[in-house]
Amino acid sequence: MSDFIHPIPSRIYFYEEGDLDGLNFPELGRYLEEKTRIPFRIRGNIYEGLSEKRIGEVAQRIARIKVKDPGKRYAEGTPFQAEVDYEKRRIRDPQWNIIGILYEGVLYQ
Repeated sequence: MSDFIHPIPSRIYFYEEGDLDGLNFPELGRYLEEKTRIPFRIRGNIYEGLSEKRIGEVAQRIARIKVKDPGKRYAEGTPFQAEVDYEKRRIRDPQWNIIGILYEGVLYQ
């Protein structure tokens, strides 16, 4: 199966992470459920309880899917160590505010 073709999910999960700046998950979930007929669930921080080793692995994967140039087709590359370190700090701090960084959404799942 292609990286960009996934089966229709049986449920939509929202993970509360970082500064949500007024994002209303219950309202968004109800809207999506109404439009797609796919039920939703709200969960806590997806990164809570990860070991330091797992944080490093996840940070590496997230840094790898960062969009470098939104005007071009996504191309996976090797992230700089500073990018991985940034993601580690972000994972460890549940109130971290992400500003101006785009990630390849399909691969972020």
